[in-house]
Amino acid sequence: NGHGPLDQLIGRARHRHVFYHLLSQVTVALALVFGCVILLLLLGTSILSPYWLLLVFSASLAIGWYSSRKQLLSPYQLAQALDRRLNLNDSLSTAIHFKDNPGAPGIPGAIVESQRELAEDQARTADLRAGLPFVVPKTIYASAFLGVLAIGIFAVRYGVTHSLDLRPALVHMPFSGSL
Repeated sequence: NGHGPLDQLIGRARHRHVFYHLLSQVTVALALVFGCVILLLLLGTSILSPYWLLLVFSASLAIGWYSSRKQLLSPYQLAQALDRRLNLNDSLSTAIHFKDNPGAPGIPGAIVESQRELAEDQARTADLRAGLPFVVPKTIYASAFLGVLAIGIFAVRYGVTHSLDLRPALVHMPFSGSL
């Protein structure tokens, strides 16, 4: 019916799964932007326009999202993952299979209905966090490292130039001060 506990659980699992993939792609995009910020700080705006930051972020996010669509799990696959992690003996995924394939040959309707009722009961008490745990994307570490590096280069640049002007390249600037 689309509003039962099983459908609600799979819907929440789908949102959680999509959020994880989106977060992963955002961290990749940010890592690329921080890499461009580092280049911008070193080369100056006379060589690299700040508009490249927006272009790189948008392009990497779009490309990443397009490529990660293949990694998104179907409702049946999400139910399988929940069954496996919560030790539900394939009850959720079987109910989803029966729902997606009504009138399966050789299976009495009473068995299908009994299976659906069992899955609905288990879905009411299923712990989504345990069934689909959040794992921090590894790309967040690269993004954080590049962000800290960009801040460090910005601090060096400001310490050398005593200005926020990004036009001149840092590598051509005299280092006539103490660091």
